[in-house]
Amino acid sequence: MSAQFALPFTPKEYFSEVFARGKGCSTPEEFLWSTIRIHDEWNTPGNHMTFLAREQAEDLLTGMKVHRVQEEDVDGHVADGTPKHWHVFHIIAQRSSMRGKRP
Repeated sequence: MSAQFALPFTPKEYFSEVFARGKGCSTPEEFLWSTIRIHDEWNTPGNHMTFLAREQAEDLLTGMKVHRVQEEDVDGHVADGTPKHWHVFHIIAQRSSMRGKRP
């Protein structure tokens, strides 16, 4: 499953359920995920997106083999060129039960 910057747009009240469904999918065996962290510029009162602390992201990965976690805490831009401070994790993980199997 690839969830590149999609899951953070899930409202907080639905995030756990949506994440669990993605984590539990049988294919593909690798789980690619980018999550927006708590120091991101978009993390403001009233924003209904889901922002995670490191511990929260690690808890969600329980039972998975984590291949890579890359953290970025940088100034950059959004697609239209507007400046923005990004605080994100890029994660590649694999369900342990899928190791060595091909769909």
